[in-house]
Parts: sequence; C-alpha cells; structure tokens
Amino acid sequence: INAENMGRSTNFMSKLLSLFSRVFSSSSTRRTRSMDIAGPVPQVFDGRSWKDVKRGAEPEFLLKQTNSLKIITYNVWFESFCFNERFEALMDIIRHHNPDIVCLQEVLPQFIQRLILVPFIRQSYMLSDATGEMVRPYGVLIMTRLNVSHFVNHRLPTAMARTLLIGHATVNEQPLLIGTVHLESLANRMKREEQLAIAFPLLKAETKSMLMGDFNFHHTWPEQEALDTKFIDTYAATHDLTTEPGYTMPQTKRFSAWRPDRILIQDDPSWSVRHVQVIGNRVMSMFEEDDANGRTVTVDGVVRTPSDHYGLYCELDLKS
Repeated sequence: INAENMGRSTNFMSKLLSLFSRVFSSSSTRRTRSMDIAGPVPQVFDGRSWKDVKRGAEPEFLLKQTNSLKIITYNVWFESFCFNERFEALMDIIRHHNPDIVCLQEVLPQFIQRLILVPFIRQSYMLSDATGEMVRPYGVLIMTRLNVSHFVNHRLPTAMARTLLIGHATVNEQPLLIGTVHLESLANRMKREEQLAIAFPLLKAETKSMLMGDFNFHHTWPEQEALDTKFIDTYAATHDLTTEPGYTMPQTKRFSAWRPDRILIQDDPSWSVRHVQVIGNRVMSMFEEDDANGRTVTVDGVVRTPSDHYGLYCELDLKS
C-alpha cells in the first residue's frame, strides 16, 4: 500500500484491519500445513459460464510444449480510487504482453467479478478463483494457460489475512510449482521472514518452481537474507541494481523509491532468464496532462498509474 494514499484510505483500511482481527484473533498466528485451504480445481470459461476443469479435459488454449514462458506479477491495489480506469489499464498491459502466467495481489472479489467478463481472459486463461471466494476480504490470484491440476492456498502466520497460493502445473511434461504471495506489510520483518521460511520448503518439493508477488521489503533490507539461495531473483540477475534498481514503488513525499515486488525462480539448468522489465510505470491516459506538467506521485501523492505498485514482466527460456 502506498503510504501517501493512506489518508484517503483510512476508513477502508480501518474496516480491513478490524476484519483481520476478528478472523485471526480466535486462533494462534502460527499456522501449520494442516490448516491449508485446498483451493478449487482450475476454472475455465466454457462459452457460457466459468466451470471447474474436468479431470483429463484440455482447454483449447492449453500450453503443453514450449521453449519459453512469459510471466507477470502485479499488486493491483485494493483501493477504490479510479477503479474502472485502473482495471482497464491493467487489462491493456496484460493483453499487450500476452503472458503465460499472471500472479496478482490485493485482489478483491469485485475485481474478479469484473475480470471474468473480459473476453481475452475468458478465451486464454484458467483461473485459481472465478468466484471471489478465495480472496475474501482480499487475496492473491493466479491466471495461466499452463496445465494446472489443482491449487492450494497455504495458511501463513499473519495478522493481515496473507496466504501463499501454489498452482501445481506441468510444462513440457515436467512438474512446475507456481507460487504467489503478499508478505506481511509495515514494520513486520520477523513475520515476513517466518512466512518465507514456510514458503520455500513447499516450493522446493519440485525442481522447477517460482515464487512471485509483493514481498514488502527492499533488496537492501535484512529480510533479503531470508531468501533461499536456491532461488534466483530474476530482475537482479539481469540488471545492475546500482544503475537500474528496478523500483516497483515510486518515491513519495514520505518514502524513497523501493523494490518490494519480485519474481524468483528455483535455480535449475533446464531454464534461464532471458528478460525482465518493470511495467505499469506510465501514467494512465486520463492523467497525461498532469504528467506533462510534472505532476507525479512524488509531488502530491496521487496515484496516476494503474496501481500504487508497478508490475514485473519476465521471459524465461526453457531447454528441452
């Protein structure tokens, strides 16, 4: 969450935090795998409605054999500010890059209600949740054209309803785990480290796995040491961070620019990073005049991009 918008979001955040306390106060903050939530099987649009993928069924768009993967991660910001315009801008970005895997954070049920009506989403992706039930009060979502057998929404120790969503997929007849997470916000370093300590062993169950999302820490912060050394930070691996820092949240009046969003892949000789870039860092068309006059988020705190975060787009090369 961009702190510059907190004043405008105070009522909404208060409601969320109140809900978090009710949901989590009745049980320990330490969760075990026995508390994991088995998500629904992937859901696809059959021409009339969104339905569970039947065992053995293969949607027309299914990507079974490929020599590359295109990936997007994006915190879409749960604020109501310019929701319709920001949603359309985000859809334009996804349509332009045509990714095989999309992981979204801060997804609200109303976001999914809008998403499932988009024609190219209906034609090209299976979803981890087409009903909004898994993102109450808000949460994470995976869209993909890979063959996913099932999803598991793993509980994490949290006071903010954070979970780790893993899709059990295959690519080129090999298992692939797709993980997305929104780590604990604010001054909660130990909680983030605890969440990562749960995530990495789950993802190392297969030799091919990835973890992406809003990690809520910069690469110079102490939590960086909690990242498993078997995983590659795709942006850092392809850029010199001293000259191309890859900020995914811009500088504001109160905070320096920083890089909370990541795409990590498990180190494996069967794939390599070809390209990574920051996306969604251009102002929306409705704010182009402001942009021409130098009115950026740094000046007045108003978000003029599709989200208060920027996204990441990554291309991987796969070896046969």
